[in-house]
Amino acid sequence: MLNRISLLAVLFGIFVGITTTSNGGERRLVAKPTKEGVRVSDGKTDVLFYQRKTKSLAGKFARANYIHPLFDLDGNILTEDFPDDHKHHRGVFWSWHQVLIGDKHIGDAWACERFHWDVTDIKVVSNVDGSLTLKTQVEWKSPDWILNGEQEPFVLETASVRIFPLKENSRAIDFEIRLLALAANLRIAGSDNDKGYGGFSARIVKPSELRFRGKSGNVVPKTTPVAAGRWLDITHTNGPANGIALLTHPSLPEFPPRWILRNGLSMQNVVYPGQHPRPLSQQKPLVLRYRLVLHRGAVEPAIVEAWQSTFDAQP
Repeated sequence: MLNRISLLAVLFGIFVGITTTSNGGERRLVAKPTKEGVRVSDGKTDVLFYQRKTKSLAGKFARANYIHPLFDLDGNILTEDFPDDHKHHRGVFWSWHQVLIGDKHIGDAWACERFHWDVTDIKVVSNVDGSLTLKTQVEWKSPDWILNGEQEPFVLETASVRIFPLKENSRAIDFEIRLLALAANLRIAGSDNDKGYGGFSARIVKPSELRFRGKSGNVVPKTTPVAAGRWLDITHTNGPANGIALLTHPSLPEFPPRWILRNGLSMQNVVYPGQHPRPLSQQKPLVLRYRLVLHRGAVEPAIVEAWQSTFDAQP
C-alpha cells in the first residue's frame, strides 16, 4: 500500500513519519513534514530537505522547490543556500534564465527575480524496494504574467525525488522533472550568452578545490560548456574523499549532455537547452531525468560506469 503525506499536513507542520524498510526489515528512510517542507532521514542521519515554502534573504532572491541541505553519507552538509558570491544559487535546483511567452520574458527563475514557485501538492510514497519518493506538483507564476488581475500559472511542473536505501557505501537519489506549458507559445532557455547555463544544477560546498572525473579521465572546467560524457564524479582534491556522481538518463532530449563546471565558488550544471529557447508543449510534458549517487571514499570510473548502466536500464 502506498503511504502518502498530504499537503495539509505539510502546511500545518504535522510531523508524520513515513518509514521504509530494507529487505531485512530494518527501519530505514523516514520523511517528516514541517511548515517549511519535508525532511528525509535514515535512522539518525539526515539525507535531504525539500524546500516547499518560499524563503528569501531580506526579501530578495525568493525561492522554493529545491533540495537543501543535501547531506553526505556521514551527515555532513554538501550544498549551500544564499552563498555570498551568488546569492541566487540554492542546493540542488532546476531553473532557467529565459522563460518566454511569445516574445515576452516572464521573470528570471535562475536569478530568483520576479518568479514564484507555488507548490500545490506534496505526496510521499513508500516503495517496496525500501526507497522513498517525494512527489511534488508546482505551478510557475510571475508578476509579469497577469490574467484577470491575478498571477496565472504558465507552467505545471510535476516532479519526483526518489531516495534509495544506503547500499555498499553509496546512496542513489533519482530526479524526474516534467514540465507542461499552460500557455501557448511558451519557451525556455538558459543564459542568453555562449555559456547558456540553465537546467539541473547543484551548488556544492567547496572546502577545497573540486575534481571532476568522467569515463575518460579528469575533466577540466571551461568558461563555456564542455562535452564530458554522460556522467561526472565530483570529489575534493584535498580533504574528505566522499563525493557525488551525477548521472544523466539517455531519455534526455540532449544525450550525452553538455556541462557547465566550476572548481571555484559556483554551481555545477547539466546544460539544457542552452542559449537558444526551446518550446514547451501544452500536450506532452518535457521530461528530464538525473541520478545523484552519494558515495563514501573515492571510486573508480568503472564503478561509476556500472552505476550509469543501471540507470540507463531504468524504464
